[in-house]
Amino acid sequence: MFHVENNSAVLGAYLRSLIKSRFASIRKFCRAYLELRDNTADVSDEEIRKLLNRFSQILKGDKRIQIDDLPYVTELLGVSCEEVLSAGKDSVKAAGSVEDRSAEFSNDPSTWQEYIGRDC
Repeated sequence: MFHVENNSAVLGAYLRSLIKSRFASIRKFCRAYLELRDNTADVSDEEIRKLLNRFSQILKGDKRIQIDDLPYVTELLGVSCEEVLSAGKDSVKAAGSVEDRSAEFSNDPSTWQEYIGRDC
């Protein structure tokens, strides 16, 4: 079980820091979000404006991030949804890391070798 940050302002500040670390501006993040969501590079200024307004409220702590945002936010920022929802207090291993259960049920010897050789 992981901790969910209840303070919207703390969550917003954490998201802002993540976005600023990966994107030159919140607007560029919103453009990338729409491009990923809609699977197109052709996004309108109006769509960007609407999303920018919504994310501005989230980043200020006036609103909470929505569940529909999580797949795109986590993909763009390179973090897990647990990390987003806990404002960085909790995280899970990144996709592709070998864990006990995945190695246990694998029939691939290379997966076993990766598991044996991992840093604990």
